[in-house]
Amino acid sequence: MTPVYTVDAKGLECPIPLLKTVTEIRNIEVGEILEILSTDQGSISDITRWAKKMGHKIIKVIEEEQTIKIYIRRG
Repeated sequence: MTPVYTVDAKGLECPIPLLKTVTEIRNIEVGEILEILSTDQGSISDITRWAKKMGHKIIKVIEEEQTIKIYIRRG
């Protein structure tokens, strides 16, 4: 799993991580993977709900010590 682009939303609060994700996923091709880095716990539910609604697939969510990594395959 190799992301083609990373959205760095660390230190930003909702809804900014989601807004950055919406903007950047438009710049990758269908089937490619976008990585989102965030420190806001709300990002997990916000981005997961949005991805499902838009037909994208959440591949993996990794919660590390201070950073959340969300991987989305563009649908």
